[in-house]
Amino acid sequence: MFDENLTDPKCHFSKYVGFCKSSVLITERLRLDDKSKKIPEQKSPPPAFPTSRPGIPMPPISLPTPPSPEPTCSKEKSSTDKPESSKTPFLALVPNSTERNDFHGIDVINNLNHRESRAYLQNEGVPMSCKLLNKHEYLVGFESGKVIKFSTESDTILATRQVAKPGIPIMTMCAGGENNSLIIAGSAENLLYKLDDQLNICSEIELTNSGLNDVCICDDGTCIVVTLGWDKRIRVFDAGEKNSDDFCKLAVINCDEYLHSSNLQAAVFLKEKRMLITGSLDGRISGWKNFTGKFIK
Repeated sequence: MFDENLTDPKCHFSKYVGFCKSSVLITERLRLDDKSKKIPEQKSPPPAFPTSRPGIPMPPISLPTPPSPEPTCSKEKSSTDKPESSKTPFLALVPNSTERNDFHGIDVINNLNHRESRAYLQNEGVPMSCKLLNKHEYLVGFESGKVIKFSTESDTILATRQVAKPGIPIMTMCAGGENNSLIIAGSAENLLYKLDDQLNICSEIELTNSGLNDVCICDDGTCIVVTLGWDKRIRVFDAGEKNSDDFCKLAVINCDEYLHSSNLQAAVFLKEKRMLITGSLDGRISGWKNFTGKFIK
């Protein structure tokens, strides 16, 4: 993790090796040039050791070594001194595993300073996808086909649902709408699911080709959902305004060799510009201007 000047990198180490992407949530944005807000002094917290469920071993400790204390001599701060990047509060979800690889789950990291909590489960396989809903809740999609909602303050399970068939991994997830109440999950069996905030399945649709890599909600009031995969195609759906609405196919965009010549890997929607950004294994990034406007009548 870098600051906005791409300096002062911070790391959190994990034993996990897999397909799951980390998820980051900026909890309070303080700009370096915003003199109207006083940036609070960051105190280095002591290492946090969350309480464990009975029978669940703790994962390997991955806390950074605290810096040695500075001399007590007084030192005047220069007017050109910049605040540290760690003063921008954020939460991050990092996949991890125990030493014996018998429990797998997610570490909740606060500013990469220490581990706030963790959610490790047995017999669910490794986490394949994760998504922060807000600073209090997050989702994890497991290899077992389950989607589980956890609390960021502890390892408490808030909701759980067997979304895909047992043993069919949940490969990707996204959330949008009011209070992130619209949840979209995609499985390795090429099925796209629409879930409510209690993880009830409201609708599902089967994709044409295999290899689902990412799903993204265009959260500008249109409820448009896009999927990206191995076939170099962007599939566009209308998820509907209500939970009871079924998926509606809108378009299939074939990214030929002039746009993306390899697997589509990730997408993000810029709400202010109504632009979809897609990335591919070929190293290219493409921007689709007024993306949702093309599908609104």
